[in-house]
Amino acid sequence: KNFRDVYGEVDVLLREKYKGRIGSGIFNDIKRLWATEPLGYVVGHTSFCGAKIDLSEKTIVPRPETEWWVLKAVSEISQDKKHGFRCLDMFAGSGCVGIAILKFFDDAQVDFVDIDDKAIRQIEKNLKINGFTADRARIVKSDIFENINDQYNYILANPPYVPESIKNRVFTSSLKYEPHIGLFGGRDGCGPLFLFLKKAREHLNAGGKMWIEFVEILSYQRETIEAFLLEAGYGNFIFENDESGRLRYL
Repeated sequence: KNFRDVYGEVDVLLREKYKGRIGSGIFNDIKRLWATEPLGYVVGHTSFCGAKIDLSEKTIVPRPETEWWVLKAVSEISQDKKHGFRCLDMFAGSGCVGIAILKFFDDAQVDFVDIDDKAIRQIEKNLKINGFTADRARIVKSDIFENINDQYNYILANPPYVPESIKNRVFTSSLKYEPHIGLFGGRDGCGPLFLFLKKAREHLNAGGKMWIEFVEILSYQRETIEAFLLEAGYGNFIFENDESGRLRYL
């Protein structure tokens, strides 16, 4: 990190964690920032679609780019005008995606699925912090669809998609601090995505929709994914770019 980056993060740290007053721990926290630890971990939480997301279990830090496509999904769901719908947040991590759905739709029910025990604990904390109870949210520990038997109107997924073959090109802060189970998707980055897509249609109601985050890191990945989708019988899909023009979701 350069001085400008850390200076901006210290400003957030001072406001969010120390309420504008210099406390005894702030200098140690500044050292953590200089050591490239993610700001969300140092502060202890971050904001996502207006919800407070606790990060005490050190799950993947929610990215602004993820927030961008989730808000796109929220807009499309709003246009569908479904009421009392069911939604699945797969590879839920901190639970930020599903919590955004609960926040924007008062009658939505969301199932949160992850295989990592830290993620399960983190989702429990974030549901409690944001005031969502068991009648609207269910947490399932599952290896993708292994323990899922239900169907959903909407499925939102943010699988691990970084190829292990380019591990040396991953940002130092992510590689050092964030859980690798939430980052790496096998040698070509497509492993968890393909396992998900093999079963996903079985769990989608007629007229349902899915949004899947996937960043094209290697030039051939889009072609590989498109070929897999066609072979698996998916006929209605589009790739979408984010605000900077980079492939962001499917």
